[in-house]
Amino acid sequence: MKILLIAGGWSSEREVSLTGARGMQEALLKRGHAVTFFDLLENFDELLETARQHDFALINLHGSPGEDGLVQAMLEKADCPYQGSGPSGSFLALNKAAAKQIFRMAGLPTADWEFLPVRPAEGWEPRLPWPLFVKTTTGGSSLRLGRATNRQELDALMDEIFAAGEGVLIEPQLPGKEITCGILGEEAMPPILIKPVAGDYFDYESKYASGGARELC
Repeated sequence: MKILLIAGGWSSEREVSLTGARGMQEALLKRGHAVTFFDLLENFDELLETARQHDFALINLHGSPGEDGLVQAMLEKADCPYQGSGPSGSFLALNKAAAKQIFRMAGLPTADWEFLPVRPAEGWEPRLPWPLFVKTTTGGSSLRLGRATNRQELDALMDEIFAAGEGVLIEPQLPGKEITCGILGEEAMPPILIKPVAGDYFDYESKYASGGARELC
């Protein structure tokens, strides 16, 4: 099969995307596929034409574009099949403030939240109990994420996110175990228990540093 492996892009998660895609490329080549490694940052203007020349697009993008549905919509215009959700599902899932509303409507439990698309007015106070987790509305990989136990820490975390031109999502800390679960088609895979080693929550270093976390199947 002639596969277009789409990676890189221009989000803050670019390096994570490229690293993962190199491993995917090696695995695909070992299985006899022809692979075109396509860095979206360098080749975006050629995406439609290149996609038309391939049997399948394998998307390994982190953040926007890629997880926001843009690439999926373009691949559909090129009649090139790809893995994962379509444009609408991708767009809604990447935006945490939108996704949490959908989860609630579907009866899925999710932590209370406060969404700040712009810097709040002077005198604003969070309405949620401390400590608070502060994160970007659309970012991933636990980049620009932190825990605030007081107003000074909260302001510092929000300043970093607003300076990057992103919105802020605030949630209260929920004590418990960290668990993840993959889904293949309609089947849920066995759950995996995550135990961070360096810190006490699953931050960027825990996710990607060697030995940063134990993942127990």
